[in-house]
Amino acid sequence: MNADTLQLAILSFPIFLFSLVFHECAHALAGELLGDHTARQLGRLTLNPAPHIDPIGTIAFPLMGMLFGGLMFGWAKPVPFSPHRLRNPLRDAALIAFAGPLSNAVLAIAFAAAMRPLAGLALRVDTPLVEALYAMARLGVIWNVILAWFNLLPIPPLDGSKVLAFFLPPAARERMWMAQSLGALPLFLIILIPGVASFLMGPAHRIIAALTSLALA
Repeated sequence: MNADTLQLAILSFPIFLFSLVFHECAHALAGELLGDHTARQLGRLTLNPAPHIDPIGTIAFPLMGMLFGGLMFGWAKPVPFSPHRLRNPLRDAALIAFAGPLSNAVLAIAFAAAMRPLAGLALRVDTPLVEALYAMARLGVIWNVILAWFNLLPIPPLDGSKVLAFFLPPAARERMWMAQSLGALPLFLIILIPGVASFLMGPAHRIIAALTSLALA
């Protein structure tokens, strides 16, 4: 591990952690607005990272990926909801699922908007602090586009599978729910197939390039 890798990890991890927490808080807020108070009652309707942290998925996996140059991958504790408390369980479950990726898309746009003034400031005030803030804004675009796109993939247990379930006929929906009962196994199997992860995430890289170019245009 060299100094550049360590510096990137120091700048990346707070952005990645905040983005994961924001994502889970958006799920909780959507449930609250749709009539289910489960997440609030469990202390999950908060931007405080503590209730959302999974020691393995939120800390260990991302840090190992950043520090050792591997695939950066991580997750937070899923926000629970109670379908029987929802006015329209099938539709509202899809809306709660969609709120997470949508929140990351909003964050990506916000970070992109911050890049332009920070780039201008860096030209006038060339200090390590300004450079670090600009780098963090750019990393905010990268991680949030990746989180939004990845979670929208219609693969159990990702949010996209729950959104897709709303549009499926009953028989196909049952098969989707059966696949969700397998946990993350289908996702890991797909990711481990050579070239599949790169193919699935290709559009995310193009969105990142477009957002950063637009921000600095």
